[in-house]
Amino acid sequence: MMWTSQFVQALGSFAVEEISKMGISAFQQNTRLRIEGSEYVLLGKISDSCWQLENTTTKRILEFEQDRLLRMFAEGKLTFVSREHKGPLTNLQTQVSSSPAWEIAKLRRMYVLAVLGVPNTRRALEQATREVWEKSGRSAKPPGYVTVYRWKRRYISSGNDVRALMDNSGKKGNRARRCPQEVAELCRQSISAVFLTRERKTLQQTLENAILKVQRENQLRPADMALPLPGRRLIKRLIDEIPAFDRYSARYGHQAALKCFRSVTGHAAAQVPLERAEIDHTILDLFGVDDSKRC
Repeated sequence: MMWTSQFVQALGSFAVEEISKMGISAFQQNTRLRIEGSEYVLLGKISDSCWQLENTTTKRILEFEQDRLLRMFAEGKLTFVSREHKGPLTNLQTQVSSSPAWEIAKLRRMYVLAVLGVPNTRRALEQATREVWEKSGRSAKPPGYVTVYRWKRRYISSGNDVRALMDNSGKKGNRARRCPQEVAELCRQSISAVFLTRERKTLQQTLENAILKVQRENQLRPADMALPLPGRRLIKRLIDEIPAFDRYSARYGHQAALKCFRSVTGHAAAQVPLERAEIDHTILDLFGVDDSKRC
C-alpha cells in the first residue's frame, strides 16, 4: 500500500484528535501501546518525528518514526492499551480468567464492592469487610481494613477494571540483570566521555551518546545478537555508582571538589586504604578482669 506524506500527516491529526475526543489516549509521553502483541510505553520524542518506546516486558528501548506508528494504527497493528482495558468483562482473555490469580481478584472485588459506598473510616471498612468474609468463608480471618482500602483505590483508579485487583506479588523484585555487560560498558564509556567532563553535559546527552555507541556496535553484529538500547535509568544508575567526590571533581575540578567536600580546614583526601589513620584516646567505662587473679 502506497502512502503519501500528506495523507499520513492528515491521518496523524485525525487519529490523535479522535482519540483525545474519546477520552482514551493520545500520542504523548507515558501512553501505553500494543504493537503486534507486545506492549510498549511512549518515553518521549527524541526528535520532531521520532518516538522512543520501551517494551514493558523486556525493558528494551526501540525507536519508531511517527509516520510508521500512524501507518500501523491505520492498519490495525497498533492499538492503545487504555482502549482495550475499557472493554467489558466478557472480553478478558481465557487464560487469565482461569488462573488462580483471577479467582483471588474476583474475591477481592466482592470486598471492594462492599466498601464502595461506605466512608473510609476504620469502623465502617471493618464492618463491611467482615460481612463479606462471613458470607464467603474462604479464609481463617478477614483482610485488614487498610488492605481493603488499597484494593478500593486501585479498583477505582483503573476505571473499575477487576484486573487491577490481581495478585502480582510474584513479579516483584529484579531477579536478573536487565542489560548485557557489553551495554553497561558502552554506557560507562559515554559517561566518561560526555558526563564526567568540564563541559558538564546533561544526562540526556550522555544517554544519546550511549545509544549511538550501541547502534554502531549492532551494525557489526548479527541481527539475532543485537544489543538492547540503554535507557535513562541505566545511565543514572551507573552515574550514581561513581563516588560523589569523583563526579564533582571531574565536572568542576579537583580543587573545587576539595572545597565542597571538606569538613574541616586542612583536610586531605586519601588515595589508598589506610593512607590516613586516627587514634581516639577516649576513656571507656569498661573494666578488664583477669580470669585467674580476678583483678
